[in-house]
Amino acid sequence: MKNEKMTNFIAKDVIAIDNGQNIGYVLDCCFDANLTKLVGLVVADEESEKENYLPVKDIQTIGEDCIIVESAYKLEPNYLGYSNNPINKTVVDDKGQFLGKVFDVELEKFKVTKLLTERCEILPKNIYSCGVDCLFFGNKKRRKNSGVKIIKSQENLFQKVETQNINLSNENTQNNSFKIAGATNKAIIVPSKLTLAPSSLLNKKATVDIFGYNNELIIREGQVINQAKIDKAKKHNKLNLLIINSK
Repeated sequence: MKNEKMTNFIAKDVIAIDNGQNIGYVLDCCFDANLTKLVGLVVADEESEKENYLPVKDIQTIGEDCIIVESAYKLEPNYLGYSNNPINKTVVDDKGQFLGKVFDVELEKFKVTKLLTERCEILPKNIYSCGVDCLFFGNKKRRKNSGVKIIKSQENLFQKVETQNINLSNENTQNNSFKIAGATNKAIIVPSKLTLAPSSLLNKKATVDIFGYNNELIIREGQVINQAKIDKAKKHNKLNLLIINSK
């Protein structure tokens, strides 16, 4: 395999040699935990919208227009994994500076050679954490010696947020606080972001065409929204856009 960019895989058809069947198109790329190599592709069936996993070891040929596999049986059905795809993630260095968003990944024989942002190129050896929204980059040795601990677990990246009552001793702040029935202390109420439940979209119609991260079509204008379309929009962080553009 010659040097490739990850975005060249997206939306390519996958063809089986044994019967010439088009078994889907590439929806996403899956990387290992350390972002050192491409390990597989997420292949979506265009009709059913089901997502399957194709390990790179089972790829026969990567052509200009399609990807060839030996058989449709090489697909692992019902893909439910985490792709660790860095596209559109913000790069943050160990000094707390933003280095742009990743827009592509360069590969050589499925090994990651560099990540590209609009501001810089990043070598995989300098990546020490790839999270849900951000990718952390810097000198690993310096970070190790600093005693700063970065949580790598995907589960720990989400923190439980609880409301807290804050005692206000200054009576002059009375007009700026809310009174809560049955409470003896004044409290500041922090508003939270409200969003519609995705289930409310079912059987509505999209009012515009909506595209994913790599310009693949999620839903066409006028199409009825089903659960598969909702899941696909959520995967590409386009759920709010779908909510706004539906009726």
